Amino acid sequence: MKKLLLLSAFLIFACSSDESDSSDNNSNNTSAQKLIESITVISPSCENTYNLWLFYDNQNRITSFQTQYYETNCSVTNEDDNYDIMNYQIDYSENIISLSANGSSADIPINDDGLYDDTNLTFVNGYLISATGDAPIYNPDECGGTLVWIDNNLVEENTYSNTNCSEIRTTTYEYYDHINPIPFFRISWHNYWGTAFGMTGVFGNQSQNLVSKTTTSYGYKNFNYQLDGDGYPTVIYVESFDNNNNTASRYVNYEINYIE
Repeated sequence: MKKLLLLSAFLIFACSSDESDSSDNNSNNTSAQKLIESITVISPSCENTYNLWLFYDNQNRITSFQTQYYETNCSVTNEDDNYDIMNYQIDYSENIISLSANGSSADIPINDDGLYDDTNLTFVNGYLISATGDAPIYNPDECGGTLVWIDNNLVEENTYSNTNCSEIRTTTYEYYDHINPIPFFRISWHNYWGTAFGMTGVFGNQSQNLVSKTTTSYGYKNFNYQLDGDGYPTVIYVESFDNNNNTASRYVNYEINYIE
């Protein structure tokens, strides 16, 4: 799987806060979490659907998962665009997590804290704060970056890019007061193998609260949630805005089901 597809798209939306130790529903308290059974991403503009199904062992660890992409109403729709279900396996051993699919596999070293054991990644108190250009999981430009945490919430992410890594791309994060009770998964426009793998916790603690807005030099995204009676998100609404106007240029919905 090309060394796990180089683990390229890093799961940044990382999350956590001073309140985390006192909240049984905090995303970093895995023993108290509801288990996510499936995540479906729906793009209303084109009716693309991305499915992710998760399976666990008796320690509530993800041991296998399935992904699927299905397209129903796009101008480029044809049979080749609708993919079969892909099956992945995660195996745990001492200081190693192995991910395999279609006969290929990759071993990821894990330290005693359950974090990705890579000299190019720096963790402080369980939070990822920097990555060098030699850490392929961080970004495809291989320039590295830094993360800034305040009260255990990720508030700023700086990634470096360009041919000589001279350009800094900054993303800032704002939050609701609602506690984030679910493991991190990247809020993008689709699910893929990295969505499930990031939920194993190898990239460190998460933010304490549910994100409300992310801002870059190009625009911003607004996040709204539909919660169940226990405060767990069942639907996440994401709208993307360009800096040149105040209308949503792109939007997507996440639907989450939990194991009862």
